[in-house]
Amino acid sequence: MDELEQAAKHNLPEILLVRMGMIATVDLLIIGAAVPVVVRYDGISAMRAVVYLLVPYLLTCVLTFAIQRKKRGRGGIWYSMLASVIVCVGQFFFSFMDGVLYEERNFFLWVAVLFFMGVIVGIQIREIRKNREEYGWNLYLTE
Repeated sequence: MDELEQAAKHNLPEILLVRMGMIATVDLLIIGAAVPVVVRYDGISAMRAVVYLLVPYLLTCVLTFAIQRKKRGRGGIWYSMLASVIVCVGQFFFSFMDGVLYEERNFFLWVAVLFFMGVIVGIQIREIRKNREEYGWNLYLTE
């Protein structure tokens, strides 16, 4: 990434923010394509399917942003991957608890968790953008 930053007029936080935005867009398109499949095979409403699919996604985003803030470099990538695997495995095991976790009465809890994690992701993105603005110029080009 250092070579990319040296070759570009944009600094590393800007490049990472754009890359994360592109990956998030693709992820959301895949989730959007999965909603009709979940609705058809599980017999739930589209709103519930969206919430049930977005909560693990946002949980992974929150954990990954927190890990990347604490661990820089390749170590952070491995910890982020581990967090993603833990969320996926947890979601897989929770899917077998159909009678408890996915009941209609617990749906508002899912919505509250979705909203809470969305706010946390928004705060983390704002912090990244604020840090990006501190490095307005690519310091490699001004030397």
